[in-house]
Amino acid sequence: MKKKASVLKRIIGYIKRYLPLVGVILLLNLVTVFAELYIPVLVGRAIDKMLGKNQVDFAAIKTILFAVGGIAIAGGAIQYAIAAINNRLAFFVVRDRKS
Repeated sequence: MKKKASVLKRIIGYIKRYLPLVGVILLLNLVTVFAELYIPVLVGRAIDKMLGKNQVDFAAIKTILFAVGGIAIAGGAIQYAIAAINNRLAFFVVRDRKS
């Protein structure tokens, strides 16, 4: 366990210079978690708009489903951005380590 702690301290030392990027990554991850957890809530609301035969509020369901689609697309775009930032962070750390 002691060896793992020393490795972690060394890695933190390498990324200390790039803490703003790490902060952005953490913030974007929180946004994607929120988006992923909010989609089932919206789907539940859409189901609640289906009261029975001939009692379906299609306008409300349409609005909710567009919101689900928008959130899913935004979540995917944010995950792409997270991957790009992670890649840049890794590049910077390796470059600094080699020089």
